[in-house]
Amino acid sequence: MADLLQQETPEQQRRKQQLQEAVRELKRRSQDRIKAYNPTNKDFVVVFDGYRNVFEAKQDTVVPRHLYDRYRDKMVVHQITRENEERVAEENKRRVGAGQKSMDHQERELFDFRTNDPVHIRKYMPALFRGVVKEYGKDDVPDKIEQKPADPRPVFDQIAEEVELGFQEVQPDVEVIKGKPIVEKNPKQKLKSRMSDE
Repeated sequence: MADLLQQETPEQQRRKQQLQEAVRELKRRSQDRIKAYNPTNKDFVVVFDGYRNVFEAKQDTVVPRHLYDRYRDKMVVHQITRENEERVAEENKRRVGAGQKSMDHQERELFDFRTNDPVHIRKYMPALFRGVVKEYGKDDVPDKIEQKPADPRPVFDQIAEEVELGFQEVQPDVEVIKGKPIVEKNPKQKLKSRMSDE
């Protein structure tokens, strides 16, 4: 009787296999080499596993994806926070000039942009990603296209994937690719004009 309870059903085996495949893909993907850009005027340091990783100011740096993910999240929060500081200083200057008191802590909480706001994340994140230099182990793994359910990942990871998908091909070695992906402003209008030409 105990043997029957310990046997896995085909559904449990299928789920276990899917989980193993997903974990394997995440491990593989974490070793991709990503070209990251530091748009600020100062070097940006990310500490990972006790080691300092420096992203030089106004320079591209090629790092493994897991390091890029950490840099991306911290840099976006840094830029949103910097923008908040500038806005608060400007507002306080305006208030003092008008004879009012500076913002207190409660007013500041209402005034600041949230660091997890998708609008502001989308504003800063595209400048950080310069492309995939090399996909680790991708040469021998066939592509699989599957429909996926709603994405439970954090908004940072979802937007990062959108940014990365803007670059359709793996970029060669460490050359800097200038420009941004082409995005049509109104693809429906372009489609209508194509259809009317025919």
